[in-house]
Amino acid sequence: MRFAEMAGALGWKPKLTYTVAEVVHATGIPATTVRDEISRGNLKARVIGAKKLVVLPEWVDEWLALREGGEPAPSERECLAQLLEEVRQLREDIRWMRR
Repeated sequence: MRFAEMAGALGWKPKLTYTVAEVVHATGIPATTVRDEISRGNLKARVIGAKKLVVLPEWVDEWLALREGGEPAPSERECLAQLLEEVRQLREDIRWMRR
């Protein structure tokens, strides 16, 4: 079931963004799990204003699909770390070739 349908089943009007509390309420997944998944980069979220964390329904759909399908996608941090390692290796290869 898509997140928009979950929200509709609760009688909520469609919105562009939802709070973490609303995601927790609609999905039944504990708040600590939702926040951990946001921290890991598995569930996308954005800060609005000073500190309000919001999630798009599409992002929740993607995240729920990952949870059901098995392995979560690598976080942005993991992808950047891998890319940085590849750049370092290329730089070493270039230095070696110049010798």
